[in-house]
Amino acid sequence: MEIIDCKSAKTTALSQTQLEAVVTAINTNQPIVFPTDTVYGIAGNPGSKEAIETLLAAKGRGRQKPPPILLANAQQVTKIAKDVPAAAYRLMEAFWPGALTLILKSGEEVKYDLGDMPDTVAVRMPDNPIALQILAKTGPLAVTSANLTGAPAATDCPQAVTYFADKVAVYVDGGATEGNLPSTIVSCVDEVKILRRGKITDTEIFEVLHA
Repeated sequence: MEIIDCKSAKTTALSQTQLEAVVTAINTNQPIVFPTDTVYGIAGNPGSKEAIETLLAAKGRGRQKPPPILLANAQQVTKIAKDVPAAAYRLMEAFWPGALTLILKSGEEVKYDLGDMPDTVAVRMPDNPIALQILAKTGPLAVTSANLTGAPAATDCPQAVTYFADKVAVYVDGGATEGNLPSTIVSCVDEVKILRRGKITDTEIFEVLHA
């Protein structure tokens, strides 16, 4: 277990050596933990069934709740989703990077075995420099809130370490997050529907869709 300290304003970026430790963990199907703009997330290689099983087991969660995919940029959406509607692109333009998770139809170019909902995929681009630096290096990651099922999501690294200890290979400590509100989840499959309220309000969503 390795803890990388990025709390200082002078060390908000990971060094090349630290990034290599993160990449090694992902490439060997071990979970990592890092901060996002909502809460801390536990992440794994979305292309590895072993990595997803390890991630879900660490949380005590089954395959009925597949983890979302975090992206470094909006262009990556077209590789893992298909038939992306215009409404989804408007929401991405308005709220990415940010606390908006979109449910889309699973793509054909890249297919991930994330759980028991193979026809859809949840995607988000977080507004956090540490998370974006990691995602730019690793590519898309399966990321879910860093907590044991039923427990509050970790809002700092020590809380995540308490939950997972050595079940996680690398922790990236970026200090406390701004709060514990999760991302807002909006389904763009067939029709636009808010599935979970979070940091982005219903009013903000509707203003973009009906502008």
